[in-house]
Amino acid sequence: MFAGKGGVPKIFLNFSLFFQKPVNHIFVKSGYRFVKIFIDEILYIEGMRDYQNIVTRTEKIVASHSMNELEKLLPGGFVRCHKSFIVSLAGITSIEHDRIKIGNKFIPIGDSFKEEFYKNI
Repeated sequence: MFAGKGGVPKIFLNFSLFFQKPVNHIFVKSGYRFVKIFIDEILYIEGMRDYQNIVTRTEKIVASHSMNELEKLLPGGFVRCHKSFIVSLAGITSIEHDRIKIGNKFIPIGDSFKEEFYKNI
């Protein structure tokens, strides 16, 4: 979670939570920069080995964080449905035959995540 050089965190949360305000965005490392992403814009996150593709309503951001780091960082309303996917419950259009539809994308529901996913919807 920490870059090591100077102890600079890889991921920053909006510290407004400390002041009793809800967190509405995160910062993720993408290449050599930190990118601010509004949580309500995130549709899903797709794992690609060492990097994660964060798909928002307007863009795709390649982040150099693990799925576990991102899963812990995101608030309620996001569910891991597969070893390679985290989805926003608000972005789901439909669910059919253990596949989630978000926009034009179909995302599988993995067997080991199925029970927990269906509990959260």
